[in-house]
Amino acid sequence: MFVKVGDFAPIVNPGIIGMSQLAKIFPLPVVQQVLENLGKYTCRLRELPNEMMVYFPMMMAFNRDDSASETLRRLLEGHESVFGRRTERVTGKGGISNARIRVGSEPLKQVFEKLCRPLVQDQTAFSHHDGLRLTALDGVLLNVPDTQRNSDFFGRPTNQTETVGSYPKCRAVALVECGTHAVFATKIGRYLDSEVKLAKDILPSLNENMLVIADRLFFGWELFNAVRDTGAKILWRVKEVDRDKFELGERLPDGSYPAIYHAPSSLVSRSPKGTVFNSIPVRVCSYNVEGAKKEDIHIVTTLQDHERSPATKLAELYMQRWEIELVFREMKVELNKNAAALRSGTPDLILQELYGLLMTHYAIRSLIYEAASRGKLDPDVISFKGTVRAILRKSQKGGDFPP
Repeated sequence: MFVKVGDFAPIVNPGIIGMSQLAKIFPLPVVQQVLENLGKYTCRLRELPNEMMVYFPMMMAFNRDDSASETLRRLLEGHESVFGRRTERVTGKGGISNARIRVGSEPLKQVFEKLCRPLVQDQTAFSHHDGLRLTALDGVLLNVPDTQRNSDFFGRPTNQTETVGSYPKCRAVALVECGTHAVFATKIGRYLDSEVKLAKDILPSLNENMLVIADRLFFGWELFNAVRDTGAKILWRVKEVDRDKFELGERLPDGSYPAIYHAPSSLVSRSPKGTVFNSIPVRVCSYNVEGAKKEDIHIVTTLQDHERSPATKLAELYMQRWEIELVFREMKVELNKNAAALRSGTPDLILQELYGLLMTHYAIRSLIYEAASRGKLDPDVISFKGTVRAILRKSQKGGDFPP
């Protein structure tokens, strides 16, 4: 039966969505342990204890239109089992801001890094190729509020006439599980930080059971070699097959070429006899895409077996790279309502807000994956936008903390 994307909505117990879904994916004991390790665990009774304020930036991401007080009200209502008590009094904007500053961004960063992992447990056609988990690497720019502190910290673009941009910008690089859209590693930096530089900090999240797909911006000897050293396999686009970089062998039956990728001459280490030690065996294939504009695509991969991974399959796999673009759209358009900028006025609260956004997206994607698994569906057929709407409807009814 033909299934159109968005035809399905998640069918799960309403009691585990909303705030309770966040608490299910990011359990309170883990949050408390992280806060204790950082010396930020709440030791005295507060209206806004630190462990509760770790969840506040996540709740901010659920509904961009809510004020800080309304977000806090959603957080408080009906979830005594999560925090152990119910507070009738909703603290004002100033008190909320002070509580956010007190907590900072580091607890959310550590909880994200501790708990966000690829979701698929078993190998499936939508998540794996030849036993390798499909992952995508890419970066995104985000506008932040135009305050002096944000501008000084993050920086902003300028054009040829030195006219500055309207907003300061932060840059983030992420690793995404293609089959579920789950972000399982990220590095957030300043506007002038290159995506290649930021990508190096998330390489420890890779392993030998992954295939990393990336666009041509990331291609370069240093990063390519660093990814390969993790054991992960590589499928990257390049601008062109430069004969100075690639030594091509005889054409294979599938139309691809075995090749040797040589390091730049400035980095090459040679023996007295001139033997080049810095080289990587790869496979190269090229194809073109016809549409409004014909485009030539060149791909370099460390997948050597042309029978198990023929050129046509490589072209199909490279298209999975666009899954990460959909992830950025889900966060910027569906969760952040395509707003001109994020909301926080200082760099540390921007980082806190961003980790809250990433963690909320991860919790929603976890819910979608759970629903898809129960229905034996590809998660792509479940509408992200529809899921967010369902969560907002159910969260207004409260709900019990899951066992």
